[in-house]
Amino acid sequence: MRKVICLLIVLLLCASLVLPAFAAEEGFVPSITYKPNPELQPVVGEDGEEYIAVIRDADGNIISYVEHKCLLITPVAHVWDEDKEVPEEVKALLLELYGGLVGGTMEIPYEKHLADLEAANMVIRDLFDIRWTCTEHPLMLEPEGVVIEIIFDLGVVADAQIFVQTFDEETREWEPIVKTVNNGDGTVTCTFEHLCGVEFSMPGAATVVPVEEPAKPDVTIWIVLLIAAACAAVGVVAAKKKKVAAK
Repeated sequence: MRKVICLLIVLLLCASLVLPAFAAEEGFVPSITYKPNPELQPVVGEDGEEYIAVIRDADGNIISYVEHKCLLITPVAHVWDEDKEVPEEVKALLLELYGGLVGGTMEIPYEKHLADLEAANMVIRDLFDIRWTCTEHPLMLEPEGVVIEIIFDLGVVADAQIFVQTFDEETREWEPIVKTVNNGDGTVTCTFEHLCGVEFSMPGAATVVPVEEPAKPDVTIWIVLLIAAACAAVGVVAAKKKKVAAK
């Protein structure tokens, strides 16, 4: 009898390990915590070299190309990654934004995009900080109408709506960026007046282009075996009780 009880306990422990894993794979839990860097689509300059962004004047003309070393992009996930070096000011800002958005003390003013856009129907897709690591390009953005244009490879479908806002550390408010364009090929062109904390939001039902992921282990067979073993154990117990009663 003791052996049977021990077997049942082991089966229950195994089930407690397997079933949550299965539920986690089947269920969708939206999260902005562990997303990596949003990938960037490089821009080819007139010299044939690849750049991370372009700066345009008020008339839309390119006045400068931005090299990769000139921008630091930090997703909120890096704050908890011991292998990543995150400047203290960036870490503090991302923790403030993440804590406020998750804790409900901060909200994205979606009505600044569209009057009927409700927060309850939106999902924050990405949360990251983007800032300059050089000195010459920030000065270029100071004149009125001068902007920086960055293309993000987000894998969104051609008709997906995506809304982008930046956090102004002086006013402590979220504001929509100058322009957001879904290019129809999975990339999105974002036009900024300044760089700081950035969030990408999409309607909760929006779809994205499927991305190939590593195969996940199929735990179904283990669940079937556990159920079968549990039934067998119960049958053994019942048989023993019946035998004792017969005596």
